Formats: sequence, C-alpha cells, structure tokens
Amino acid sequence: MPIYLSRVFRLSAALLLTLGMAGMAGMAAAGATGVLGRSDSPAVVENAQIRAELIAHAPQGIGPGKPLWLGLQLRHATGWHTYWKNPGDSGLPTELNWTLPPGWQAGPIQWPLPQRVQIGNLANYGYENEVLLPVAVTVPQPLSGGAEVDIQLHASWLVCREECIPQEGDFSLRLPLRSSYAMHAASFTAALGAVPRSPDSKSAVKLQARVDSQGVLLQAQGLPAAWQGQALQVFPQTARVFATASSPVQSDGVRKDGEPEPGTQVWQGASWSARLPLSAQRMEETASLNVVLARDGVGLNVVAPVQGAWPAVAGADAAGTVSPALAAALAANAAAPAQVTASFTSLAVALAAALLGGLILNLMPCVLPVLAIKALGIANQKHRTGMAAHLPGLAYTAGVMVSVLALGAALLALRAGGEQLGWGFQMQSPVVVAGLALLFTLIALNLMGWLEFGQVLPGSWAAVQLRHPAADAFFSGVLAVAVASPCSAPFMGASLGLALTLPAAQALGIFAALGLGLALPFALVSSMPQLAAWLPRPGPWMLRLRQAMAIPIAATVLWLLWVLWHMAGVDAAKTLPTAPLQAQSSSGAVTWSTWSTRAVAAEVQAGRPVFVDFTAAWCITCQYNKQTVLSDPQVLSALAAKNVRLMRADWTLRDPAISVALTQLGRSGVPVYVLYRKDQAPVVLSEVLSVAEVKAVLAGW
Repeated sequence: MPIYLSRVFRLSAALLLTLGMAGMAGMAAAGATGVLGRSDSPAVVENAQIRAELIAHAPQGIGPGKPLWLGLQLRHATGWHTYWKNPGDSGLPTELNWTLPPGWQAGPIQWPLPQRVQIGNLANYGYENEVLLPVAVTVPQPLSGGAEVDIQLHASWLVCREECIPQEGDFSLRLPLRSSYAMHAASFTAALGAVPRSPDSKSAVKLQARVDSQGVLLQAQGLPAAWQGQALQVFPQTARVFATASSPVQSDGVRKDGEPEPGTQVWQGASWSARLPLSAQRMEETASLNVVLARDGVGLNVVAPVQGAWPAVAGADAAGTVSPALAAALAANAAAPAQVTASFTSLAVALAAALLGGLILNLMPCVLPVLAIKALGIANQKHRTGMAAHLPGLAYTAGVMVSVLALGAALLALRAGGEQLGWGFQMQSPVVVAGLALLFTLIALNLMGWLEFGQVLPGSWAAVQLRHPAADAFFSGVLAVAVASPCSAPFMGASLGLALTLPAAQALGIFAALGLGLALPFALVSSMPQLAAWLPRPGPWMLRLRQAMAIPIAATVLWLLWVLWHMAGVDAAKTLPTAPLQAQSSSGAVTWSTWSTRAVAAEVQAGRPVFVDFTAAWCITCQYNKQTVLSDPQVLSALAAKNVRLMRADWTLRDPAISVALTQLGRSGVPVYVLYRKDQAPVVLSEVLSVAEVKAVLAGW
C-alpha cells in the first residue's frame, strides 16, 4: 500500500481509539449520575426520577418466631410512578432479589393498594409519591456468631412519566442481632395497613365470576356495609385479562335480566355486581380470578372460580420484513425473561442474519469510500504471492473483528450498568462526532494531495509501514467499523436487537458474525489472486481514483458538521416545545409530530393509526430514507389517505425512552419504522425502505 495511505490509516486508528475511550467515558460518567446514582449510604440508590432505600423493621430483635420485615421504600419525583404486581395496560412490576443469611426465607412482596394512573386512554396500576414494598422474613433457628448480620438486595423497577426508564440498584444493610430495630415502624405500619386483606374461611364475603361474550360478570356478597351504594375500585391481579382502561362506572339500573351493562357496576341491596370487558391483548385463560375490591383506601383480596367458557384468545401476527424464522426467534426470546440462553435454531438464524447484514453493509455509503481506498492497495500489490498476498486480508479482518467486538462488549457492559444504548451509541457523543469530522478532514486533504502526513508526523511512522505492512490493513479495518457504525442494513436491526437479550457469550457471537460479514468481501479479494486479477494494472487511474475518493470523504465532513449542529439544536429543544416538522405531498403539507409513548397511545386508542420514524441525524441510512421514501409524494399521499398520524423519534442524543421503545420492538439501533393500529400488533418495516413496501403495507389495511 502507498505510504500516504498507510499514514492515513495509522492516524485514523490513533484518533479513533482516543475518541472511543472519550466517548465511552462520557457515557459511563453520564450513567453514574443518572440511572444508577448512589448516595453515601449503601442502602440508598437515587437519581432524578426516584429515591430507593432498603429499610428494616425488627421491633423484638432478630430470632426465631420474632417478626422481621424488610422493604424497599420508593420516593418518586413529581409526575413519576412505578408499578403494582399487575401494571395494567403497560409497565412492569418491581422485582426484589434477596441475598440473606443461610436458612433465612424471604416471602413475597406484600403489595399495598395501588393507585389508578391514567395516561391518555390507557390506565396503569401503580404508585406515585411514596410507597414501601414490605417483605416478611423467616428466621428458622437461633443465630450464632457476631452481633450483626448483613442483608443484600438487588432490585429492578420501571419508572415512568411520559417516557419510561428501566432502572435497577444494589442495596446492603447491616442489622443488629441482639437489639430491636424499629426506626421505620411508622412506614411499615402504614404500608402493611394498606395491603388488601383476604377474608378468612368464616367470612361472609363471597365472589362469583362468569365469562360470556360481553366479558366477565363479577358478583359479590357480604361486602362491608359502609360500601353499599358506593362505587368500588376494581384491581384485577392477573395482568392483561381485562381492558384496564374500562374501569366499571357506577350505574343506577340494570338490564332486564338483572345484570349490569358492560363496563358498569351496580348495587342491588347488599349484592354488588360489575361486568368487565376483556382485553383485546388477552393471551391466556385462567381457572380462577384474583381481584382486589377497594373503597376509601381499604382493599379486599377475593378469589373466585371462573364459570363459563373463555372466548378464543387473540393471536399476534408476525410483523415486518424480517424472515419468519428470525421473527419466531425474536418472539420466543422476547417472551422469556431477560438473559435467557437462545435455542440452537434461534441462535443459528440470528448468526446468519448478522452475517448477511454485515455483507450488505459494505454496499452502504458509509463503507464504500474505505473499500475503494483499499482497492488501491490491492491493485498496487498484485505481484505478491503466498502468505504475503493473504496477510492484508487477514489483518483487515482482524481489525474489523476486534473493533466490532470491542464496540459490542462496551455496549453490553454499559447496558448491564443501566444505560439505555444501542448500535451506534458512540455517535451520540458530540466529542466523537467532532473528532471524526477532524479525522475525515485530514483524510480528504491527504487524498487531494494538499496535505502530506510526512510533513507533520514523525518519520518513524513510515518505517513502521515497511516493517509491519499488516498494521496498515488492521488499521483500515478499524476505520471501516468506525465509519460503518452510523449505517444500518437489512437483517442487522433484528439480529442485534436479539443479541441484547442474550447472555454475553451468545451476544458477542452475533456481533462477531456481523464483523465477519463486513470484512469478508475485502478478505476474499485480497486472498484470491484470480479475483484481484480483475483490477486494472497500477497507473494514472490510481491518482484519479484517490482524488475522486476525496469527494465523498469531504461530503462526510459536511454531514458530520451538520450532525454537530443538529445535536446542539436537539439539546436546546429539550426545554422548549418542539415545532412540528413539515413535509410536502401532492395534497399539501404533511405534519410530523414529536414522538412520545403517551402521544402514540392516545392516537391509537382513539382509533387513528400512527407511523413512527425512529431516526438520528448521525444515521446515514435514516437520512437516505428520509430524503427518498419518506418524502415521496406517493408515500405521503397513501399515508394521508389512511389518516395516519406521522411521528418522529429523534435519537441523535441519548434518550432512554426511545431506547426502551426500540428494545420492546426487538431492535437496538436506528432506523426503525413502525406502524401502530388499534388492537393490532405493531408492523415493523425494513431498515432500507422502499416506496413499494410502504404502499403494500398500507394497501393491506
């Protein structure tokens, strides 16, 4: 390879390593004060949304037969909430995982009565302000040893406002063994007093449940006399069976058959009845229903066997352009708990998809200039044979693989630490974007012949190229990965989204397959003389190609500067209302609204379909789709004809809410294009859009 190109790649690698470390350090620092912020106490984890503290109550000390309670106390910032055991239309319940002394047993969470949290037309069950989640602990035998005992807890919760942020924390608490510990007595008394009680076997409280075509009819007898004639709150403990948003309203009358209308509740003397509509997303049948009935902060936990036959459950259709096998693999892993080992078939399909995605990535505008520069090197070294001919391809592959695995490992490590990140996360750092702009400026000047690195760098760098020519190929692999990260290709999104749900070893295998696909074309050409022979002999064309390659590199510089400008605009807009974006169709202006989970839910519940463009300024594929398909008059007219609301989710800077939404869709980066409809599974379109694809999806409605 010519000396000027080797210097380009060595300088590129040095800058990229520096920028990568700076960007990841910035991500880690941001996370330390955000999701996983810690106070001085090991029993407290706090951040801008919530303060969580591990507390205990042992009024008689610790020992067999003595009451011992542990609990996680959550204090929410204004407007934020976490969830009950049944979160309602969305959300996740808080989970507590204890590490206790040998023989100790922690019981289930004693959930206090929840609040109904209304978000548009959706309803969730959870807690605002402050809540304590108490857990009873059994100490089976007298303790020996020291005077204190250590309690450890790992907790995870989902905290939401308009956006939702999954968070977790590790807590530790040291308790005295020989003396009482009752400083939080009032908190435990209040929390336990708010836990719905279950009637004993002698109680007059009875509940019956019957399923029919209009939902579930609940009929209760023996409820407290003070409740009679009053509207009751109904909290089903089984998730996604009832239409949570349709809370039964009080009615003064019944139908001719003596039963309440759907969505209403009614008293007839001392007998209470309500008819609850079923959820359109119901995916199971239950033999019994566990329901909390409440009034004025007092709850009764009642269980009823279900009579009648459940209607057939709604099935979710496979969506999007992902292959059926990969869609099945994603569905299987999405339904399982996080970090579940994938089956052999699921992993094999994901590996194949990642390999194919890496191959297609070579055709993206991010990578083509680097491959063209590498072609110069191959053409200049066609005379090499044996190991010398294979070495550049092997070294280039090594550079790609090391870089992809390093990015993958950093992404997995940051996500394990609570960060909501995805593919291309380093491009969300203005430091990295500015450094890349500088790097590509130097490369463009060098390719035009206006800047020779030998004039500004030590002469020993040239000597390194003579002694270690493989280093140039390795560094070019590093550069290829750096410039490829803002791009996405078909099959990449689904496979990398699946990778983030798998154990580290399997996830890194998928990243390795992506890197292998990216490296494969150049590796084959450089190692197979018959392929290299197709390139023309060295000559003046090499200088012309070198100068021609400066044009897309210079365009990349302008794009990176635009990304920096956009980052500044996005950051400033966080404190201001975001103006709707305007596009043009044959029928006039089309408005793109700013995305939020609440806005999507409200539109869908009102019966209006929503198209969401998950995008970022640094994503080249996003910008290509935006300037072509999403600006095409046929597409805009077709969307308008179906009365589709257009929304744009801008991921240029870090946004945990967008990260969570992408994860729920089985994706880890942008672009992602989704169509939402009421009572339908989301339809995920391909990363590289086409007019025909969008029109075909809309025509199927």
